[in-house]
Amino acid sequence: MAHVHIARRIGADDSKRFAAKRILPEHANKPRFVRMFRAEASISACLDHPNVVRTLDFGVQDGELVLVMEYVDGVSCAQLLRILARRGQTLPLEGALYIAREALAGLDYAHGARNSQGEPLGIIHRDVSPGNILIAMSGEVKLTDFGVARSSRRPRDTSPGALKGNFGYMSPEQIAGEEIDVRSDIFSLGVVLFELLTGRPLFRGKSDFEILARTYEANIDELSNPGLGLPLALRLVLATALARDRRERFSSAGELSEALCRFARHVGARLEGVRLASWLETLEVSPPRSRPLRFSETSEIVGFEKG
Repeated sequence: MAHVHIARRIGADDSKRFAAKRILPEHANKPRFVRMFRAEASISACLDHPNVVRTLDFGVQDGELVLVMEYVDGVSCAQLLRILARRGQTLPLEGALYIAREALAGLDYAHGARNSQGEPLGIIHRDVSPGNILIAMSGEVKLTDFGVARSSRRPRDTSPGALKGNFGYMSPEQIAGEEIDVRSDIFSLGVVLFELLTGRPLFRGKSDFEILARTYEANIDELSNPGLGLPLALRLVLATALARDRRERFSSAGELSEALCRFARHVGARLEGVRLASWLETLEVSPPRSRPLRFSETSEIVGFEKG
């Protein structure tokens, strides 16, 4: 849907970096994509939490809509997993648990967010996946990309065949087109956590359709694969997060986070950002480069109501 650039503002502190998101040229004149982009800006503007990428502005640059966000100097979980796979390595247990706990904190906040009148926003991310969890080199973890999020502020998309999310990480009810709630995001986070712990996707296939079918079936027998070395207590937590029947899952992101923290205490794992940052430094991970985008302080601001 969009490109994301590293951006600097002309006429101000040129050293400060931002992330600027622009609709791809082939979609820029399509009303549906423009509505989605504006909706993302509107939802993101309501969120202010250390574990959620902050939206700073929304305006027009050179005739294009631009969503300006805080810049996270680091990598996504997807990029980190690819780096580790090339080196035949996996994340340390405490690193995987820390990333999951921090992402869950952002999710829990978003799920409970309210507008300035105190009304629930009813946000469900719908695209919790490794590419949408960012890790700063300082060890901070931030959830990003509410481009397909569901909210009371956003009109329902009734387009035929509309399936919003990332194959392999959607919940079974999301794939089936059923009404979803926060437990859909919990399932997705459980899939991500499995991948962080093992370095391999939980639901694999030779085609998108095969991946989608296996995700819908939600067969989690792989959790018991002895070659993965997952402790029983952790497997039980994952099994609850990944239950095909949402009624059997954790009821909130906070509840899953508490279960992970109990396990971490049991095994003596220290879930600290500074430890993750030190590990990233030894791994010599470098943030991806981007063609710089410069925008003027006098850009026309189209604006949105902040929550």
